[in-house]
Amino acid sequence: MPASRQQMEHCVDQLAELARTDVEAGRFFAEVLSGLRQSGGVEQARLWRPTTEGSWEVVRQLPADLPEMIDSEQVSWLTEVAKTQQISTHTITRSDNGNSRLTARTLGPIIHAGQVVGFLDAVHPAGPNGAQTSDVIPFLRAICEITADYLSQSELRQLRQAQSQWQRWDQFSQSLVQSPELSGLTATIVNDGRLIAECDRITLLRQNNASYETLAVTGVDQIESRSNTVRSMETLAKLVAVGNQSLWFNALEPADADETPLRVELSEHAGLTGAKAIGLIPLPSTPTTAVPFTNRAVIAVEQFQNVADFSAWKHRVEVLARRSEPLLLAAIERDGIPFLSTMRRLRRLPAWLRRPGFRLALLAASAAAGILTFVPAEFTVSGPAELVPDHRREIFASSSGIIQELLVQHGDDVTEGQPLVVLHDPQLALELPRIVGELDVVRERLKGVLSARLTGGSTPDAANRARLLASEEEELKERQQSLNRQRTLIERQQAALTLRSPIPGKVLTWDVSTLLSARPVERGQSLLTVGDTQGPWVIEMRIADKDFGHVRDAQKRLKPNLDVDFLLASDPSRSYRGTIRNVAETTNVDDQIGISVMVTVEVDSSQLSNPHAGTTAITRIHCGRQPIGYVWLHDLIDAIRTRLLF
Repeated sequence: MPASRQQMEHCVDQLAELARTDVEAGRFFAEVLSGLRQSGGVEQARLWRPTTEGSWEVVRQLPADLPEMIDSEQVSWLTEVAKTQQISTHTITRSDNGNSRLTARTLGPIIHAGQVVGFLDAVHPAGPNGAQTSDVIPFLRAICEITADYLSQSELRQLRQAQSQWQRWDQFSQSLVQSPELSGLTATIVNDGRLIAECDRITLLRQNNASYETLAVTGVDQIESRSNTVRSMETLAKLVAVGNQSLWFNALEPADADETPLRVELSEHAGLTGAKAIGLIPLPSTPTTAVPFTNRAVIAVEQFQNVADFSAWKHRVEVLARRSEPLLLAAIERDGIPFLSTMRRLRRLPAWLRRPGFRLALLAASAAAGILTFVPAEFTVSGPAELVPDHRREIFASSSGIIQELLVQHGDDVTEGQPLVVLHDPQLALELPRIVGELDVVRERLKGVLSARLTGGSTPDAANRARLLASEEEELKERQQSLNRQRTLIERQQAALTLRSPIPGKVLTWDVSTLLSARPVERGQSLLTVGDTQGPWVIEMRIADKDFGHVRDAQKRLKPNLDVDFLLASDPSRSYRGTIRNVAETTNVDDQIGISVMVTVEVDSSQLSNPHAGTTAITRIHCGRQPIGYVWLHDLIDAIRTRLLF
């Protein structure tokens, strides 16, 4: 078998295997044209496809610099072959440098779903010295069949992907319908919608008078309205709603030289959050007077990695917005109806009115409401707390270095000034010998200068030399004083490497050896805590920010030092009493209760038997008497005041 036929068969096998993979179309057709030229002996190879005007155009060709061949004769030939759906060959005579040679041009139709969707056009030698037409035609026919099979497989994969995508969208739409309430609907949009839209975070915002408030964020149960990210997104939503136009940001696209204030705000938000792609779509997507001013919304999406196909990502987000828009706006409108849940129950009242027990239930409800409104009860505020010594100090590293020696362990009794930890500073350890050495050199030189001055004569040269020696002596004395000061300073720094207890007490830090042994430390790092367990004790209590207003009001109405009841988790059978000593002027973020205020409760240490530092305390601050309904339901009442009535 000729070698050229072996190459053709090998090329057909390779292309057939490539067609069964999920290869990109451009690469596949490049391999097809390359195979025609390299294995089929083809001089020129082209790929044709039909145009929307009913003509034909060249999609790809090898070599790439071939002249354009579209004319009426070419179009007629392509149209005729498309009707017959058979391979057609024209033989032409070409002249190269005065020599004529026979060349063939073979046109192979690519038939897909019974129609010609393109052509493979091959120009090849027809003479005895090149590839024969009888060899090229079967080779071209096989490649056309492989190409048609690739198109079928590609179309089938696209249909499967589209079917899978539409199934996901259909399931998402069903989830939206099954969650008619606003909270459930927004949770479905920001969590389930994130997966099908392929974005990292979705934020839903609702118009509230002239501003926007955040309804839901992907993966967030409780929204912190004071967060910089939330405030920035609410500002963007307000600006986007004014123009009622979608806004998009892509970090891969170059920024405009003349950016609008809205684009600047969007870029600043991207810098704050690290988002690489952002989209904000106002709802309703088209201006309408049917939607009330307060029932409008904005859906915002963010992607924290670069988006390669931004147009496809943008299309998915727009589909998400269109599918969510009607149900979301309807839920927002329903949520604004006062007493909606009560009105739904009122529809069943006629049936209940005919029951004998209705009047008794109504009377019982009225009595319960009266009790909740008029019967007073003690109002208390609680929060996480612990028992600690009133006098305690943190031991901080005086210099950067390494823990050389631990002189105490957890629970050891210490006195004021007792050494606790010895640090080793390698730099100081090297510096002191250097200073001592320089001092010795200066002393020896000073002795030499003094000796030279004493042995000088009375000649003029000796007088000049004496003046020089006197000057050198002064310099050496100044150098000696400077080195002595440096030595004193270094010795003080070395003495400070021994950390001492500022107060008498006990070491409260647990497992000191494991925590500090041979560890490197930085200047100012807290190493140990020492507390005076024989002295007074206090309760350190953290009050949630939402409850602190009750404490402050009670201090103004009753007294600054409010009474506090507490019991210790180690001995819950006994309760103790104390008073508020001071309240922190600033709030802190607590991992357990969020934003909180620190309150110090003074206790009578004589009440405590064998107190233990860090013991959990269950506390109640007495804030006076309030209606029992408010005592039981104050969290709900405060939520209504802040979220509905404000």
